[in-house]
Amino acid sequence: MNDHYPVITISLMITIGIVSLMGFTNYSIINQYKHYPYYEWREKSYYRWISCTFLHGNYMHLFLNLFVLWQFGSLIEQIYMVKFGFWQGALVYLALYFALAVLSSIPTFFKHRENSDYASIGDSGVISGLLFIFILCFPTTMLSVFFSCLCLLGSLHYCTLVFPGTHLQSVRMALITKPTFMELFLE
Repeated sequence: MNDHYPVITISLMITIGIVSLMGFTNYSIINQYKHYPYYEWREKSYYRWISCTFLHGNYMHLFLNLFVLWQFGSLIEQIYMVKFGFWQGALVYLALYFALAVLSSIPTFFKHRENSDYASIGDSGVISGLLFIFILCFPTTMLSVFFSCLCLLGSLHYCTLVFPGTHLQSVRMALITKPTFMELFLE
């Protein structure tokens, strides 16, 4: 058995999956925990900088973020476990996750704190941070296989927009249950 099993990444993935699924069926959860700079500025509800990372707009958004979290987060967690020891490495990785959540929310907070129409959900900021840490640790690693999967999924999504009414549209609808829901959070 691997001594450096990515327990924090798996725990985060399970938590993110459960909370996102709850948000899919209960919009008040998303409304209460989304990153909403206008409200955060007035009510000092900065917990939203972290809570928004556990929410996603639809199944595709959730799936892609969990996939990338597993691909890069588990490896980074294992690197920290080797470097700092099992529990210390896990705690450093967890602290890193929350620090990336806060750091990725700060720019939009300052940009949109006067804009009552802006809100966002998802852990894409954290995922981007983990990806860049991976690149710093392994600068010569080829990411083409990973990006090929993302390109395939992106192409499927694009084709269903260009060719509505086709079988691809029904595949897209099976993957994305609430396509208009994300429009609330896109600029």
